[in-house]
Amino acid sequence: MQEQKLIPLEILCEQYRLELSFFEKLGEFGLIEFTVYKGSKHLHQDALHQMEKILRIHRELHVNLEGVDVVMNILERQDQLRQELIRVQNRLRRYEEDL
Repeated sequence: MQEQKLIPLEILCEQYRLELSFFEKLGEFGLIEFTVYKGSKHLHQDALHQMEKILRIHRELHVNLEGVDVVMNILERQDQLRQELIRVQNRLRRYEEDL
């Protein structure tokens, strides 16, 4: 495992001025997945963008974690629909080109 790609939760607590319990609740809601390394929880650096998006929704929009969970599910569904739309548009273009 590449240790440099893992960020200890203690560092995140200091960086974002949050209690450890906040991050634990994110894990309970399934919003963020943590890795246990050397006996403590860490966040993979690839999940940092997702975690910051969650924090912005929570802090700037004053949404509780239950609401954040709903918003994140809606955003994920929106992204899936956008990808499906792109696939359909591409198929339509290929069909029109074949005519």
